[in-house]
Amino acid sequence: MDNVFRRLRRYASLEQSVIVLLTAEIIAKLYYKALQKSTKSEVLIDLCNQILSDEEKHVQFQSETLHKFAQNRSVLFNRIVYILRRILFKGTLIIVWYQHKPVFKSGGYKLKSYYYECRHEFNLTKKIIANSQ
Repeated sequence: MDNVFRRLRRYASLEQSVIVLLTAEIIAKLYYKALQKSTKSEVLIDLCNQILSDEEKHVQFQSETLHKFAQNRSVLFNRIVYILRRILFKGTLIIVWYQHKPVFKSGGYKLKSYYYECRHEFNLTKKIIANSQ
């Protein structure tokens, strides 16, 4: 999956690159939560905490960046970008679930809870993109 994201970003505009990164980082937040819940290693738990803290800042920054791209465009164009972003996100969710199902399951996630938590995180970015100052 990482190689696919790298290829997408190589041929993408800056905005498209940010969308790809944001997609990966939203899902990574859930992956590292699951990994953290599935281990007893204090080192791995601490590492996951640091990654989760970093990802939170990355998601905020990238959402604010997307807001700047959207500011001077029509509502219709922004709606189309949002729909395409959501399609990329949902497709990525499915692929990541099947590639990393053991980690998610070990961390207490079922497909439905994984999907809903990822969707919640995605919706939070939508609010940031719409409301950034």
